[in-house]
Amino acid sequence: MLVLDAYHIVRDNLLQVIAFIGLSLHGSKLLWLTLAVVLVVGDAVFRVTRYFTTRYRFTMDALQLRSGLLNRSNRELSYARIHAVNGEQNILLRPLGLTDITVSDASDAKDAIVLRAVPQQLVAQLEERRKQYADRTNATSPARLAHREAAITVAGVSEASPDKPVTAPEPHQPPAIAIPPPSTLVYRAQTRDLLVYALTDLGIFAAIAVVYGLYSQLEDIVPDSWKARAQSAAISYVSHGIVFVLAILLALWLLLALVSVIRTMLRFYGFEVWRSGSDLVIRKGLVTKSTVTIPVARIQSVSIERSLLRRLCGLASVSVGLSSDLANASQQDEETISRVIPVIGERQALAALRVMMPQWRWDVPALTYTARAHRWFMLRWPLRVGVVALAVVVAVNARVLGWGLPGIMLMVAAAGATGVWLAFDALKIRVQGFEDGVMLPDRRLVVQTASLLTVRTLFTKRYRVQSVARRASVWMLARGFEQVTLLLYIADDPLSVSLDSVDTPVADVLVAHVAGMPVGWCDAVGVPSDDSPIRG
Repeated sequence: MLVLDAYHIVRDNLLQVIAFIGLSLHGSKLLWLTLAVVLVVGDAVFRVTRYFTTRYRFTMDALQLRSGLLNRSNRELSYARIHAVNGEQNILLRPLGLTDITVSDASDAKDAIVLRAVPQQLVAQLEERRKQYADRTNATSPARLAHREAAITVAGVSEASPDKPVTAPEPHQPPAIAIPPPSTLVYRAQTRDLLVYALTDLGIFAAIAVVYGLYSQLEDIVPDSWKARAQSAAISYVSHGIVFVLAILLALWLLLALVSVIRTMLRFYGFEVWRSGSDLVIRKGLVTKSTVTIPVARIQSVSIERSLLRRLCGLASVSVGLSSDLANASQQDEETISRVIPVIGERQALAALRVMMPQWRWDVPALTYTARAHRWFMLRWPLRVGVVALAVVVAVNARVLGWGLPGIMLMVAAAGATGVWLAFDALKIRVQGFEDGVMLPDRRLVVQTASLLTVRTLFTKRYRVQSVARRASVWMLARGFEQVTLLLYIADDPLSVSLDSVDTPVADVLVAHVAGMPVGWCDAVGVPSDDSPIRG
């Protein structure tokens, strides 16, 4: 553990120490070098103190953790209250047969118990104890006992009867959906699938921000002569013409693609999703092997996402929304784990979800498209702004810039921005909709929206909708439609799902579908009215 702490000290403080050393070359050497030493020594003292003051043990009924030097902390987590057992094995722990284990309950992920560098077999032992105590709790729950008493009463047998033993079996109710056998493989990511995922990931452009952030941190210690040389080289390349500019952009794209491939392999290599009893088990990682257990009961929403490039390839990604945050996980880790299927064929997505979550209904939704009848109303602002922008650019070129290269580039930029805006709104018009408002017994809610050039189909339960907002301008009311926004809470975070240009009768159907009952509006004196509240 101390060897691992030494590695983390070097990894976490390397950039700060380099920055302090660079600043010492331009200012007070004693001050900056002292700060560097204090940073490293302080981190080392903290880690060594944590190592010598942390103890854990397993009792018959609970896991106990004791830590702290001045402020002593004692944490006890009953096996019956364990929500998930997650293991993470980095490249340093793997040869030693050790792993980091995060044990969380259903309350707050920040209060999870973390066991660092413990034997790997403890993951299976803790998971086995969790399942045993969960089964025992379910078997003795009041609802289960009441069901058994009701079954015995229906069979005509009384527990209090001394001359007739209680031998009536519980009535057999065949399940509507067969639960898959333990350890059923749902999805395994192939190497070619991950390469497609990496090359079609629009998030690769976020690497530019990462590179810029790294440069901003090291800018103060980079010699001025290097900066001047780089700037002059960039100016000289641009001055050679459009061919050199395109070559530079191609090289930049190849570099970003390489970064995306490496990033994807580190996150998703060996990605597998298994259905084990009532849990989903996710295994993934190239350098750091991690195993995450997600109880299916925690899944509150499922989103099938298709970006522009993936739609052209007939591919999709599947993400889930959980009832609580993942214990001891960063934002990037949570995004990785919630992406239960990184890339899959659009036609195969629902089939995989049927195996993954058979309790939900996964037939193709019958969507009611809400915005197609009002396409020209939704496109009015992009068209108006685009026409005005092009007119301004033409005027500027005619009076100021002329029709040289700067004027042409300005015209292309204005036309391109208008075209992208029109493409965004056109995609919304084509895909926005919700499942038909028939009152279905499973209370499923399906809403399909578009953000930028990504189409998302959200599957959830209607009771997840906390409120419905209906807004309309005077012009929209005159044409009989409005905007409907559904506010959902997934993992205690608000999620807004908006549908633009929904006809008022269709909005009434959507509200009825969410509420699970027909909607009948009344005016101020209680007389039934066909007007929606947005009109009243």
